[in-house]
Amino acid sequence: MAGSILGFIISNKGYSIYWPYSVMLLGMNANKSEDSLRQGLLPFLVSLCIFFLLFTGSSIWYLKKKDVRA
Repeated sequence: MAGSILGFIISNKGYSIYWPYSVMLLGMNANKSEDSLRQGLLPFLVSLCIFFLLFTGSSIWYLKKKDVRA
């Protein structure tokens, strides 16, 4: 919950592309009447890929280290 509240605040400051909890607000254009993807679609897609690779990679690494092996 704290991440989504912080994401809303960051989105209102204009830095929503750098926080994973505010990327959804940016993609839906939820809190602004003008186009929030005015920087272009490419930075939005790049940030999505970076967040996906970062969190997927860290979870795979964690599960390889801590998962129970039968």
